[in-house]
Amino acid sequence: MLENNMTLEYTVPFFLKNDSNEEHLNIDKVNVSNQNKIDRNLFSLIRSKISLDDYGNTIPSEVAKELIDNQYKVCLNYIYSNSIWEKLRTNNAIEILLGYIIETRHYLLAASSRMSSGLAYSWHTTPMSFILTEHLIEEADHAVFFENALINLGCNINIIKSLKPSPITYEWIFLMRSISSRNPIVSAVCSGLMESSARDRNAVKGWHKLLIEKEILRPKTVEKFYEHVELDIKLGHGSCWEEVLMSNSFITSELLKEALNSITIVAEMLDRWFTSLEYGLSGITIQLAGKINQNKKGKNTPTVDSYFNGNPVFSSTVLHQVSHERNVLNDAVSKIIGYKYFVQSPAISKSSEIQNIINSANSINLKELSVNISEFKKQKPLINSIKDWLISVDGHLLWNEMLENPSENLAFGFILENYHYINSSIAHTSAVIYSCPIEDLRNDFIKHLHEEENHGEILLKSLRSFENDFFKIENLRPLPTTLAFIGF
Repeated sequence: MLENNMTLEYTVPFFLKNDSNEEHLNIDKVNVSNQNKIDRNLFSLIRSKISLDDYGNTIPSEVAKELIDNQYKVCLNYIYSNSIWEKLRTNNAIEILLGYIIETRHYLLAASSRMSSGLAYSWHTTPMSFILTEHLIEEADHAVFFENALINLGCNINIIKSLKPSPITYEWIFLMRSISSRNPIVSAVCSGLMESSARDRNAVKGWHKLLIEKEILRPKTVEKFYEHVELDIKLGHGSCWEEVLMSNSFITSELLKEALNSITIVAEMLDRWFTSLEYGLSGITIQLAGKINQNKKGKNTPTVDSYFNGNPVFSSTVLHQVSHERNVLNDAVSKIIGYKYFVQSPAISKSSEIQNIINSANSINLKELSVNISEFKKQKPLINSIKDWLISVDGHLLWNEMLENPSENLAFGFILENYHYINSSIAHTSAVIYSCPIEDLRNDFIKHLHEEENHGEILLKSLRSFENDFFKIENLRPLPTTLAFIGF
C-alpha cells in the first residue's frame, strides 16, 4: 500500500529476483512483488517517477546533476546487494578475490579503448572534450596496480598478459565501448557510476583493511591494488562526470533519459559481472597462474591485446562452464577447463600436480572445445570457417530451456532482445559499408541493409500484444549483453 505523503526520487527501476525466484520491481524506496496487485495510487506514483515529462525539453545542468546522483545511489544499492559482497568478508573468499583482481586488471587494461570512443564520435572540441581526454590519459595505465598485486602473489607478468578475460568481462568491456560512443555526456556519467562506487571512502578503506585483518590476502597484495583507489581520489576522478555535465548550462530531456537508462544498464552489467566472479573459474585459474611460467619452446603469445583476441572460438558449453559452473564442476575439472580457456601462452610448472593439469588440458582435443581461427587461412573457404564458429552458439542452454521449459516470459524476452538487435541493423551494417574498401562486398552489404531495414517491425507487431497503459515496448531497455553484442 502507498504510505501517506510518500515521495520517490526520479529514478530508473530495476527488476529483481529473491532467493525463491519471485520477481520484484524496485524503484527508489519501493519494492513491489509480482505476486501482489499494485495499489493504483502507487502505480500512478511509480509511473510519474520514471518520466521526465514534467521537466520539459531542456533541463538545467544543476537539476540533471541531482537526478543523476539519485540514480547513482539507487544503482549502488542494487550493485552492493549482490551476494558476493557478503562472501567477500569471509575467509573462504580467496578464489572470488583472485578473480576480482585479474578481471579488474583486464577491464582497466581496456580503459583507453573503452573511453576513447566518446571522444572519437564528438563533432566538436568543447570544454568537456578536454575533461574526458585528461581522464582517459590518467586512467590508461591503471591496470598496473592489479598486475602488481598479482605479481606479489607469485604470478609471472608474461602469464598475466597472456590470460584471456572472462566471457562476462568481454561483455562489460564492449558494453562500455558501445555506451561511450553514444555521447560524451553519456560516456562521462556511466564512467561516473564506476568512480562513485568509492564515494564512501571510509567503507572502501574499511573493506581493504578487513581483507588484511582476516588474513584473506597478504597486506602487500592489498596495498598494491588499494593504490588505485588512492590515486583515483587524488586525481579527482569521482567528480569528472560533474565537470563534464556542468560545462554545459543545460541538457536536453532526451539526452538525460539516455544517460539515466545507460547508467542503469551499466549497473545491471556490474551485477552480472560480480555474479560471474562468484561462480566462474577466473579465481581458481589465478591459483594455477601463480605456479606456472611460460614455456619458451612453445609459440609466442599473440601481440594483440587479450580483449581483442577472439582466437580460439570456444564452444557454448565451455563459455558457460567458465562463467557460471565453479560450484558444479569438481576442482580437477575446474582447473583443467580454466587453464584451457584462460591461459593462452604455452606454460610449464615445477609442481608435478600443476604440470599434470597442464598436460591434461593440452591433451584435450581442441576441436571439441574450440575452433582456431588461424587454421582457416589456408585450409578452408571462408564460408566453412564461419560455419565452424557456430560452435559458440550451438548447444547453448537457452535452446534446451526454450524446448523443455517454455514460458511466456522467456519467449517475450527472446523476441524483445532480437527486436533490439535487428532494429540496430542500420547502424552495424552501415558501419561495415563505411569501412569496406571492395565495391562488390559493399554492394552485397547494401543489399543486405535494404532487406533487413524494416525487419524489426515484424517482431514489433508481436510485442505490441503485450502492451498496456504502463508497459510500452519503446520504454524497455535492452539487456547489457545485447548492447555489447550490437556494439552501437
